[in-house]
Amino acid sequence: MIDFITLRMSAFRHLLLFMTIGTLGFASPAWSGAAEDFFRGKRITLVVSAGAGGGYGLFSQLLAKHMPKYMPGNPTFVLDYKPASGGLVAANYLYNVASKDGTAIGMLRPTLPIAQLLRPSGVKYDAAKLTWIGRVTPQITTLGVWHEAPAKTLAESKNKEIVIGAGGKSGSLYIHPMIVKKLTGARFKIVTGYRGTADVVLAMTRGEAHGVTADWQIWNTKWGDHLKKKEIVHFFQTGVARLKDLPNVPTLIDLAKSADERAIMRLLSTPAEIGKAISGPPGIPADRVVVLRRAFDAAIRDPELIAAAKARKVVINTRSGADLARLV
Repeated sequence: MIDFITLRMSAFRHLLLFMTIGTLGFASPAWSGAAEDFFRGKRITLVVSAGAGGGYGLFSQLLAKHMPKYMPGNPTFVLDYKPASGGLVAANYLYNVASKDGTAIGMLRPTLPIAQLLRPSGVKYDAAKLTWIGRVTPQITTLGVWHEAPAKTLAESKNKEIVIGAGGKSGSLYIHPMIVKKLTGARFKIVTGYRGTADVVLAMTRGEAHGVTADWQIWNTKWGDHLKKKEIVHFFQTGVARLKDLPNVPTLIDLAKSADERAIMRLLSTPAEIGKAISGPPGIPADRVVVLRRAFDAAIRDPELIAAAKARKVVINTRSGADLARLV
């Protein structure tokens, strides 16, 4: 039996929604006009906290190509790579030096909040005060170890030393293996100073290093041949749940032996949810934040960007800037 009261209420709600959307539609030129006046002819710098060859480089290049199409005033994008110190240089620069008018944004490391807790003397930012624009994809990392390393499993590494390559002490290349070393007794010798994951993997093939933490998607896309040849073994992964591709590789949480350790490991797992994301310095005017977020959301759904990502076998799995702000 048809409930006419429900139908009338539903119709009223749809009419109200239509009226609201119409009002927003008439109101939008006010902000878009101001934004167009501001962004017209501007150059937007996208600061990248890694080198051009990895996942950060790939996604930042895709966004720099496609975001301008969805921004009023047709600004141009330029990429500024700052991989030093595990992305800490990029974060400090974006927060303190870069322009706060909307012409500077960045793809920073998802470990920013963790680094802020662990290394306050080296941190000159407050992650919670950054302007979060949107996430491209989560970043579940694994510690991959070369098949010729002295230890082939995490258990074996408690008795045999292996060299883990890292950038600075603020990135996941350093933080994750260091915490696992402290909590499990693994004999990791963590060597810093590498410019990025690609440099460490090259060092692994030369016998100069044995392992590195890297995004699972990048393992698959950039070093898939090593995986197919079974030249890489994985000691742990950082997601809250195990990846379908790695059902026998423990998560950080799996390695915990007490409630305190589980709390630590859960904290260390949050960067996986932040992932590869775009943020800006604090203080960007609100109407320009709206423009940046909308441009990001539209670009990440652009068929050409999706096709380019698919061709490189990387997954797009977005999260809004507002959600990221709450998470951080």
